[in-house]
Amino acid sequence: MNLTQRIAVVSLKPRSILQLTITGFLSVTGLLFVALLITSRQLDGLAEQNITVLDESTDALNLGHNLVELTSALERNARQYRVLEDDGILELYQNRKSLLQQAMVDLQTLPLNDRTAGLIDDLKLLEEQAEAMLGEATDAELGQSYSELLLVADRIVDAITAWSNEQVSLIAEETQSAQQLITIQAFLLVGTAIFLAAIFTALITRPLIQVEKAISRLGSGGYKQKIQISGPKDLVDLGKRLDWLRDRLSELEQQRSSFLRHVSHELKTPLAAIRESAALLNDEIVGELSDKQKEMLTIQLNNAERLQNLIDQLLRHHLDSFSVINSAPNSVPLQELVEEVLSAHMMTIRTRKLEINRQLQAITLEANREQLRVAIDNLLGNAIKFSPSGTCIDIQLYQVDDSIALEIADQGPGIKPDQAGKIFEAFYQGDQPDNNYYPGNGLGLAIAKEYVELNGGSIELLASKTGAKFRISLPLAGRHDVH
Repeated sequence: MNLTQRIAVVSLKPRSILQLTITGFLSVTGLLFVALLITSRQLDGLAEQNITVLDESTDALNLGHNLVELTSALERNARQYRVLEDDGILELYQNRKSLLQQAMVDLQTLPLNDRTAGLIDDLKLLEEQAEAMLGEATDAELGQSYSELLLVADRIVDAITAWSNEQVSLIAEETQSAQQLITIQAFLLVGTAIFLAAIFTALITRPLIQVEKAISRLGSGGYKQKIQISGPKDLVDLGKRLDWLRDRLSELEQQRSSFLRHVSHELKTPLAAIRESAALLNDEIVGELSDKQKEMLTIQLNNAERLQNLIDQLLRHHLDSFSVINSAPNSVPLQELVEEVLSAHMMTIRTRKLEINRQLQAITLEANREQLRVAIDNLLGNAIKFSPSGTCIDIQLYQVDDSIALEIADQGPGIKPDQAGKIFEAFYQGDQPDNNYYPGNGLGLAIAKEYVELNGGSIELLASKTGAKFRISLPLAGRHDVH
């Protein structure tokens, strides 16, 4: 566990996997919510700024145009007053002058640039000078004065327009900067959220992986390594229970091994004495034997050997039932497996001059290799045992729709129809054909059936004109063809 994970564990101190999951979910969700909130506030601020600038620009332009209109109106009123000398016109002049001054005051309250502010001051000064010339200056001088006044008003409008364009440019730059900042913030916050999600995922999955590995070790018979689970308290407690289970299974395994050793010793020792004494008698060490006595002694030796073989297979089956059945599936090249089983029986095949006719497709599937090996070995061993010398054994491995089939057929005495339904029962042997065949113990086919079914398949006896013919069917799930 790295430093970041240790800090997270110390700060969170989860008591359960549920609490850790909820904490991780809320942390990542909260961070993303903060990112969304920050982005939203930045966008709102930018929008408010845009609206403010737009309103100020609109007001400034409207006031600027009002200045131009009022200045033109003042010029007309001034000329009319010089001609008519009417006090009503002078009063109208004063009203429009007040409106002009108010417009200039309103303009000065806006955040305009220094050039525009200077032009407004110039406009005030020129308007005062023009008003003072109403009664004294000539028409030409008065016209010149108001022309300058109108020119300054137009310059104020141009300055306001330029200022508005500058504001729009500044808004565009600020918008682009805000977009870049929001993008950077989004990447940073989302990256942080992903980092937190990765940390919490590691904190959640790491103890689960430890539990999975511990269970796998228990299933495969590994009892020596102590089970320790780090993480939330409920998984730590589960690790303690698994370690207790490991101790119990280890004790049971020791008891079972001890029992097997004692059984092997207690059964084989007297059996060896019986076989040795029978062999001495058969060698006529203690005296010559009659034909009847030799026949009885032969029966005794055969049954002693049969008992020895039965004990060996019972012990081997007991051992295999623990280690083989619980091992994990793996890729099994069936063609190679069949060839491996054949190689183990090759000496017997050559001694009995048997011919092996095999037609094997190259197929690989996910299964328990040792279980399949034992099943194939039992079927092939029976075929070899019951095949007369010089005969042929047919082995076929092929694909059928969504499954594969392995068929083994011999030319022996076959199986009687009334026994076909019982041959897969444990310890069932049926009628032995004659004394030329080595007696079995009735476990081979039962074990083969059990192991094949553990791999999702089935085993069946097929109708055959001569000998016995068995078929193993296995599903194609997880397999792939070997080219």
